[in-house]
Amino acid sequence: MGSFVNTKHASPVLGFLFFLEAIFFVPTDPILILYCIKQRERALFFATVATLGSVLGGITSYCIGFALWQTAGEQIIHNHLVNYVLSPKHFYSLSSRFQQNEWLAILIAGFTPVPYKAATLAAGFCKISFIPLTCHRRSDDDAPSNNFSSENFSCIIALNHKKQGSSRKN
Repeated sequence: MGSFVNTKHASPVLGFLFFLEAIFFVPTDPILILYCIKQRERALFFATVATLGSVLGGITSYCIGFALWQTAGEQIIHNHLVNYVLSPKHFYSLSSRFQQNEWLAILIAGFTPVPYKAATLAAGFCKISFIPLTCHRRSDDDAPSNNFSSENFSCIIALNHKKQGSSRKN
C-alpha cells in the first residue's frame, strides 16, 4: 500500500475512500496517516482531498436520508417493528430537538465516536437545514469559526509522530 501513495491514482482513490467513509463504514484515517507519512510534503494536500471527499460523502448521505424520508418516511416511523424501539411521537420529539440543535448535533458527530454517517442520514431524514450540515457558523459573530477537521488532525498527528521519530534517531 505504501508504494501506491506515489502513483497518479493515489489522490483520487483517497478522496473516494473518504467519500465512501461518510456513507459506509470504511476505516480511512490510517490510510490518510500512511499517505502523510509517505509523502510528508503533500500532507496538507492529502488532508484537503480527504476533507473534500468526506464533505461530498456527507452531502450524499444527507440526500439519501432526505430521499428516504420523502419516499417512505411515514411508513418507516409507523412500522410496528420500528415502534418497538421508537414510537412516532418520540421520533417527532427527537426530530424537533435535532432541528433546534442541528449545528451542535453535526459538530458532535464530526468529532466523537458517534458515526457521522448516522448523523448525516438522520439530518436528511429529519429534514434539518442543509447549511449546518456542510459548514458550521456560530451565532456569536465575535467568536472565531472552527473549520478544523478530524482528517487534518490525523495528518498532523502522523507528521508529529514522524518528526519525533526522526529527532530520536539524532
